[in-house]
Amino acid sequence: MNKRTSLFSRIRMQTQKGFTLLELLVVISIIGILMAAAGASFSNAQKSSRDARRKADLKAISTALESYYADNNTYPTDNSCNPREAYLPAGMPTDPKDPTSAYSKNCSATAYCICDLLESGKGGNSDGVNDATCSNMGQGSTYFCVKNLQ
Repeated sequence: MNKRTSLFSRIRMQTQKGFTLLELLVVISIIGILMAAAGASFSNAQKSSRDARRKADLKAISTALESYYADNNTYPTDNSCNPREAYLPAGMPTDPKDPTSAYSKNCSATAYCICDLLESGKGGNSDGVNDATCSNMGQGSTYFCVKNLQ
């Protein structure tokens, strides 16, 4: 009887060496759910990072334009609002998602307004901006704008 039990136990152990189909499906489903959650979080992190870059770029352009104004008593009047390389040594920044796309700009000798749409849809500062320089530039909390300080 002892030999029989031992033989039966060995046969039983040999037939139960793998996972059942149900166990594999449960594990694969859990991995899929975790991957979907990680993908969404990564996408949001990328959007927030690009928005932070946009805000930093617009503030750098504003600083350069204000320096230009301090030296020349006027803002650049060309359509690009470019204060030249002396003020922006790396050149005029572009949108981080689409480098061929430029920021929305409106410049005159006495004022400027530069705006861009934020991907995350939050953190903008253009609520209630109703002046001639920033008209039609993008209104609401999804836009971030810088305008003349003088």
